[in-house]
Amino acid sequence: GVNAAAIREFVARPPAGHKRNWVLDLVVPLLGFAFCVTIWLGLKGRTQIVGGIWCAVGLIYAAINTRGFRKAPVMIDLSGV
Repeated sequence: GVNAAAIREFVARPPAGHKRNWVLDLVVPLLGFAFCVTIWLGLKGRTQIVGGIWCAVGLIYAAINTRGFRKAPVMIDLSGV
């Protein structure tokens, strides 16, 4: 999910003033995604099922807390760390 979000934010909808770097904006997230897919495919079937359920529960929880993803999620402030 993080890799897809990076591609969406920097390739599909780049922020104002962002100087596009195809390697960092597209290639690196695609490599990260491929790495995650490789790990996922190497897991046993039961582990994939449990992981899929865990992911679905997290998405449902996020959808409820953001009213169907219409409200911004709560952000953690790490500036004082």
